[in-house]
Amino acid sequence: MSSTDTTNVKFDLDDMTVGELVLFEEMTGKGPAELGNPGAKDLQALALIILRRDNPEATVEDANSIKLSTFFGDGDETDPTEGA
Repeated sequence: MSSTDTTNVKFDLDDMTVGELVLFEEMTGKGPAELGNPGAKDLQALALIILRRDNPEATVEDANSIKLSTFFGDGDETDPTEGA
């Protein structure tokens, strides 16, 4: 996914690697189990994790360019924190 891709993503927390969990905790100060109502930093961390799956060189700036519709779409999609 490129930083301008607005395709909706489905993100299952159970599929996170240990390294992704560490990155999430470093960026947000909390574990993924605390993602019931994600804030901006949570979404930023998830966006970076998703981007880095395809491009290990992705940056926080790349993650910041992801639109909220990528996570939430038009309301018909599954919660992006499914599995939390």
